[in-house]
Amino acid sequence: MLNHSIRMDHRPISGRIRIAITPDPQAKSQRQMLSNIMRIKNYSPKTIKSYIAALTRTSEWLKHTFNTSLSSAGGLQITAYFHSLSYDQKKSRSYLETVRSAIKLYFNEILHKPFVLSTVYDWKKEKKIPVVLSRQDIKLILSQIHNGKHWCLIALLYSSGLRVSEVINLKVSDINIEEKTIRIRQAKGRKDRITVLSPVVIPNLLFLLQNKQTHQYVFESVQYKGKRLSIRSAQKVFKTALKKSGLNKNASCHTLRHSFATHLLENGTDLRYIQKLLGHSSLNTTAIYTHVTNPGINNIRSPMD
Repeated sequence: MLNHSIRMDHRPISGRIRIAITPDPQAKSQRQMLSNIMRIKNYSPKTIKSYIAALTRTSEWLKHTFNTSLSSAGGLQITAYFHSLSYDQKKSRSYLETVRSAIKLYFNEILHKPFVLSTVYDWKKEKKIPVVLSRQDIKLILSQIHNGKHWCLIALLYSSGLRVSEVINLKVSDINIEEKTIRIRQAKGRKDRITVLSPVVIPNLLFLLQNKQTHQYVFESVQYKGKRLSIRSAQKVFKTALKKSGLNKNASCHTLRHSFATHLLENGTDLRYIQKLLGHSSLNTTAIYTHVTNPGINNIRSPMD
C-alpha cells in the first residue's frame, strides 16, 4: 500500500527535484533498448532524444515522489505526474503529448502491456493562431541582411515554406534550377516532398552554389568545413535581421513558414496543394491557416466607419 496520498487540487504536489537520485541501472538499460527499437523503426534522432529525455524525467519524478519506478507505477501515480506537469510546472500541451507518447511507446515495446490513456488527464487542446508576417514585413527583414549566404537562407525559409531543419540540410543535388523546385529529403515524419523554388532567389542561390559538388551542403558551416550550418546559427541570422528591422513582433524562423502558407492561401492556392508543399500528413493541420486569413473579412466595414 502506498504511503503517499494523491492530491487532485491545483496546489503543487512537489517542487523541483533537489535531492540526489540514485540511478536505476534497469531503467537506464530499458531506455537504451527503447532507443535502439526507435532507431530500427526509423524514428528521427530528434524524436528519440525527446522521448528518452521525457522518460528519464518521468522516472526521476516517480522515484522522488512515490519511490517507485516507471515499470511498476500505477495509473494514479502516472496521473499525478501529468497533474504536476500541467499545474505545477505549467508545461505546454505539446510537451504533455510528447511525454504521453514516450510512456505509451515504453509500455508497448518494453513492458509489453497496454498504457491506459484514460488514466491520464484529457487536457484541453490549445487553439493558437500562428503568428504571420506581412509581405512588407518580410521584405523589410530581408533588406537588413547584406550577407548573400544569409539572405538566401532566410529567403528560402519563406519562399519555399521550409522548416529551419530542412533548409540547413539541403544539398546541392536537392536544388533543381531548371524546374524551379527543391526536394526535401526525409523531413518530419521521414517523408520526402517537393516544394517550389522562387525565381527571385535563383540568382543569389546560383552564386552560392558556384564550385560546389552535388553532395555538399548548400549552407555550410564556416567553422567546420564540410559540415552543415547549425540550427542555432540560422536562428541567430533571423533574430538579428528582425531586430534591425525594428519590427516589434514575436517571430521566429518558423514564422516564415507560416507566412508562406498564409500568403499562398490569400493568393487563392488550393489548400490541398499547400498541404503537399508543407508536407503535412493531415489536411486538418494545414487548415489552421484558414483561421489566419479570410479575404472576405477585408471587404466588411465596421459600423463606425
